[in-house]
Amino acid sequence: MDLPNFNSPEDQSEYAELFEQQVATYWKLFHRTKEQFFPGYSYEHLGGRNLQVLREITTEVMYNTTEAFERKHPEYKPETDVFIPRSTIKETVKEAFDEYIDNVSTSLQNFSLGDS
Repeated sequence: MDLPNFNSPEDQSEYAELFEQQVATYWKLFHRTKEQFFPGYSYEHLGGRNLQVLREITTEVMYNTTEAFERKHPEYKPETDVFIPRSTIKETVKEAFDEYIDNVSTSLQNFSLGDS
C-alpha cells in the first residue's frame, strides 16, 4: 500500500499523527505477546524466527480481537474486510509450487523424442 497523495500539509500531519498512534498501539500489543510467551527475555536474545512467530501471533490475535469487537459493535465493521494471515499465504504458495514441481517432473519423465 502506498502513501496517499496528500491534499494539504494538515492532512499529511494528521496521517503522521495517526501512524504514530498505530505504531505505539502495535508495539504495546507486540510487547504484551512477547511477555506472554517469553517472559523476561530481551528482544536481542529471541532471534529472528521467534520474532517472526511473535509478529504472526500478535497479528492473528489483533485480527481475532477486532472481529470479536465488530460482532459486538456492528457499526465498526467495514463493508469489505479480507484478512489472510501471512503463514496461510506462505503455505498456499508452497503447496502450489510443490504441485507445479511434481507436474513438471511427471511431464519430464513422460517426455520422449520419438523412436530412437
